[in-house]
Amino acid sequence: DKQRDIEVLAALLKRSDLYDSTRQKIEREVRNIRAGLAGEREAAYEIDFHYGDSPKNVVIHDLRIEVEGRVAQIDHLVLNRLLDLWVLETKHFAEGVGVNEQGEWVAYWNGKAHGIQSPVEQNRKHIAVLREAFDKGVVHLPKRLGIKLKPELRSLILVSTGARISRPRSKAAQSRVDGLDSVTKIDQFVTTIEKMVDDESAVHTFGSLSRVVSSKTVQEIGRAHV
Repeated sequence: DKQRDIEVLAALLKRSDLYDSTRQKIEREVRNIRAGLAGEREAAYEIDFHYGDSPKNVVIHDLRIEVEGRVAQIDHLVLNRLLDLWVLETKHFAEGVGVNEQGEWVAYWNGKAHGIQSPVEQNRKHIAVLREAFDKGVVHLPKRLGIKLKPELRSLILVSTGARISRPRSKAAQSRVDGLDSVTKIDQFVTTIEKMVDDESAVHTFGSLSRVVSSKTVQEIGRAHV
């Protein structure tokens, strides 16, 4: 419950013995948490709007999963009948986010750039834990011809609709930033998913079709984490 974190930090701000530098750090952390909550709510609305009522998809919000000491706190998951599992990491930046050719990320606040953890790498760790959960049988998966069908794990970074995304200027420079193509605005994520699926090779598409399962199976997989 991130609201509890805000309450604890707010209580600290009431102390009279805080250094100004400490107070500024606490205030910045409160802003970050509140921004994160706003981003998750915005993303949850869009995801539920497009997929929430569809029997062909499962939507899971705010999933915490632990496998042998490794923990992933995943903002959103969308699973379809092709067993494509979209792992969605939401980021809310009031003024925007940027990345350079070296893959170094910054967020903008009061017109200044502040270094942040790469959301691409952050989501990659989430996917690693999720993949391990499937590999170790934590989540029951269907079989076909005796072979276990494993979801295809895909990453998307959702940035607030009103924020700007500053990318390297040239296409060549953008191509050198690993995972940059997975970064999109929240209101464009459905279009991004459809484009990524359309851009797959014919061979990969055939492989995906071989994993098609029923709506009932999709629902069973989605509930298996409970």
